Amino acid sequence: MRQTVSCSPHTAYWCARWSRDRRRPRPSTTVRRSQARAVVGTFRRLYGARFTIERMRLVDDYRGDDGLSMSANNTSAYNCRRTISGDRWSEHSYGRAIDVNSIQNPYVSGSFVAPEEGRPYARIDRSSDAPYVVGAIRSTRR
Repeated sequence: MRQTVSCSPHTAYWCARWSRDRRRPRPSTTVRRSQARAVVGTFRRLYGARFTIERMRLVDDYRGDDGLSMSANNTSAYNCRRTISGDRWSEHSYGRAIDVNSIQNPYVSGSFVAPEEGRPYARIDRSSDAPYVVGAIRSTRR
């Protein structure tokens, strides 16, 4: 039996972002409509802080292939896919998760790192007083 996840509660939005070369392209991503206001607010704060977002394209530009999107350091949200373990739908399938700069902020579980290009960033110090790594998300916990 084929399983599907409804796309109807999702909405696309545009946001300004700073790229590494300080251009201001107009990228977009898709999130759950009920999350859009909070996401836009978060991206406004990131923009105001001049946080670098390397790339932001719809996963459709990568033929829905999450591995290709992550390896391209793409910031993305909605993508109808399974979790890494394959036992359930990812929160991305519901538009409730965002990967920001997936190379600098890879998925890490034990020794598994995705994308592989993110391995050098997998164990960096993300505390708020650590040296800043461009595009890496820091912990806000003290």
